[in-house]
Order: sequence, then structure tokens, then C-alpha cells
Amino acid sequence: MKQKILSEFKFSLDQKGLSTIINSDHINALILTEKKQPCQSIDIWTPLRDQISRASIINFLDDMRLRGYLMTYEETGKGGKRPVYQIRGGTLESLINQIKQDFIKHIEAEL
Repeated sequence: MKQKILSEFKFSLDQKGLSTIINSDHINALILTEKKQPCQSIDIWTPLRDQISRASIINFLDDMRLRGYLMTYEETGKGGKRPVYQIRGGTLESLINQIKQDFIKHIEAEL
């Protein structure tokens, strides 16, 4: 079985808040996920389609799921099964706090 490789969070000192580690399109995707949850990737991509590809949204949501920040279940629809996403903890604030805690743990482990 092929192992999924998680993308790295990139730290950018010229940004503030969550933008230091997640780009603005992906932050917008998380905001939409909170507002529309439970939701499918199409629900997130549609308002952002002029800014970002659907593949990028799908890869980002799956990456966040593999990191444990999002939960999924599958719905069956025309054409097959589709993942439905929800923020673990229910709110964007809880997700941001979890990212902060994980980031601090990672830095402390390196010291």
C-alpha cells in the first residue's frame, strides 16, 4: 500500500497569525469548512474556484484529515463515494489551538 506523505507546514516570519504556517487560500478553505460543515470538497472549492484548484482543496483537506485536524465520513452519491469533512472540535478556534499546541510540541522536541 502506498504511504501518504504529509505536506510540510512552512513557517513564514513576514506573516501574522495562522498565515505564518498556512497560505491564505487554505485559510479561506478552513473558514468555509467551519461555516458549511459537514461539507464536501465541492462546497469549499465553489466559492474559491477563481483562486485555487479543486485538486489543491482536496489535497489540503485530506492532509488536514491525516494530521487529525479534520474528521471525515463517506456519503454515497451519483458517481460513487465522497468524503464529508468536519473540523475536529467543531470550531476554527479549536482547530487553531490544536495546530498551535502541535507546533509548540514539535519545536520543544527539537530543542
